[in-house]
Amino acid sequence: MTGGLLSFSIGTYEHLRRQSLPPMIYAAVGMAAFMIGAFIAWKNEHEKREAAEEECTKLDAQLTDKGPELTILRWQKVDSPNHPNDQLNHGFYIANSGGIAYEVKIESFGVTTSHGFHQRISSIKAPNIPNGAKGFVAVYVETGSPMVRWQLEELLMDSFGAQMDQEHVIPIVLTYDDSNTRHYKALWKLLYRPNRREIAFEFVKREHVSGS
Repeated sequence: MTGGLLSFSIGTYEHLRRQSLPPMIYAAVGMAAFMIGAFIAWKNEHEKREAAEEECTKLDAQLTDKGPELTILRWQKVDSPNHPNDQLNHGFYIANSGGIAYEVKIESFGVTTSHGFHQRISSIKAPNIPNGAKGFVAVYVETGSPMVRWQLEELLMDSFGAQMDQEHVIPIVLTYDDSNTRHYKALWKLLYRPNRREIAFEFVKREHVSGS
């Protein structure tokens, strides 16, 4: 459009003056039109990029204010161990639909076996789980051999297998921090169904317990 205007102006000038301009003038006008067009294109692209960055900044701020939103998905063997020694690890896969979550772990809880032994279950925390991502928190039996420590499902069967048709509920607490070092606790129910050898989860409530 800029080049067309300049061409029209030159044509009008030549018509009124009844003489043609030197070729150098056309070259200079063409270069000027190109530079002006390139600048306008760059300016438009720059404004679009700034608008997109501003939108991303607003979204990040909204997610930070909202805090992490974690959901315990399932009990499972780790998909991609970070180290060969981790290939037996079992734990909870957790999804995040809010701001980034740090120091994610399950508080220790207890299970009493059919023989009357009280077993403690602990976890290895996940360093962080970004928005829209899934993380893995390894969950293990504190006592026992390395092979037994990942057999939470077998421990639950030993504890509740005598009541095959019942759903057994164990309260568990998921803890984590947000990017402003605010600390959260979320209460969940671990549901064990012996007749299906199934571990499921049900959300109860979440609370912000410390930090500004």
